[in-house]
Amino acid sequence: MSKLYPFMATQTRNKIRAIREVKGYSQDFMAEKMNISQKTYSRIESGNVKLDIDRLKQISDLLEVEPSALLDNETNVFNYYDKVNNSGTFYNVSSEEYINHLTAEIEYLKEQNDRLMRLLESKA
Repeated sequence: MSKLYPFMATQTRNKIRAIREVKGYSQDFMAEKMNISQKTYSRIESGNVKLDIDRLKQISDLLEVEPSALLDNETNVFNYYDKVNNSGTFYNVSSEEYINHLTAEIEYLKEQNDRLMRLLESKA
């Protein structure tokens, strides 16, 4: 018999929901793949259904992340879009690494914005 978690931490529920949304998966899709109803899946994400290890494993497999990444309070899971290779990958990183990643992304976007503004000005 699988170990049951009497509740799922808000952070875990938020990670599951965020990754599902980033991947473009609906609750219906997740429920179908898990062979449960959409209502049951919704109750999992809202924390109203006890999460057992088997379901946690199903969810992590569907989302392509390690189960520990969903449970670990010290780990942020985010989707990194590689501009060079035109592909996305999920990474598990510390909060500091995540902040560094977001800072680099902001700098990249600022550079792109400046470039576009210069192009617009040259066309005027």
